[in-house]
Amino acid sequence: ADDWATLEGDLGVDVDDTLEVRIVRNPDEMRELAPSWAPPPAYASGVAYGDLGLILLSLTVPDTWERPDVETVFVHELSHIALRRAVAGHPLPRWFVEGVAIQQSGERSLERVKTLWEGHFGDRLIPLGQLDRSFPAQAHEVNLAYAQAADLVRYLRRDARSGRRFQTLVGELAEGETFEKALSDAYAVTPGQFERDWLASVSERARALPLIVGGGQEGALRSGTGPVPAIAGFGAAAQVILDTRQEEASRLW
Repeated sequence: ADDWATLEGDLGVDVDDTLEVRIVRNPDEMRELAPSWAPPPAYASGVAYGDLGLILLSLTVPDTWERPDVETVFVHELSHIALRRAVAGHPLPRWFVEGVAIQQSGERSLERVKTLWEGHFGDRLIPLGQLDRSFPAQAHEVNLAYAQAADLVRYLRRDARSGRRFQTLVGELAEGETFEKALSDAYAVTPGQFERDWLASVSERARALPLIVGGGQEGALRSGTGPVPAIAGFGAAAQVILDTRQEEASRLW
């Protein structure tokens, strides 16, 4: 109940909270309970069916069979249903739906951040138009899609005014406006300009990254280039220690 009330407050609208939650032991059991016409993705440990008001949760992660953060996965799937009901079932871009769920569930993933930077340095970021319709099926590509979705919504909601603007966006979507029109009214930007602004922000944030972790050779799979200023500074400090160690040893003893 608390999670649902929090989602309603964020969306700025009261929505019907009737739903069914089924918790199973593993992904195989989750697939058995899923509608035959919409099996869960192979990588998922949770899935929401907005039309049915149904959430399925697995107590193990596919492939690794580790235990997921069930509460976080639950709120993520809960967000899908709350958002769908808040906009009266009108179609939404996939990146928006997933990005909102990631933010509302409070997911924090260094791996996801790393995936975003690898996509940027490897020139593999997926165009927004593709992420509007669907996410890739392959694991490495879908990871990048989720990383972009999370950062796109983070950018959309980056300042103090974003809460009101976000609720305006949701309200217009509920009235049947297209996402393009609702985005323009709420944020005074077109989807194309929003994508360009976001890409510019990614590039700006990425400028400092090589100073911290080195360069991005081989499609950002490895650092390759060390942080030269830090290496030079460390070398100079080591040389000072070597040059003065005898003097210091005499002084201390």
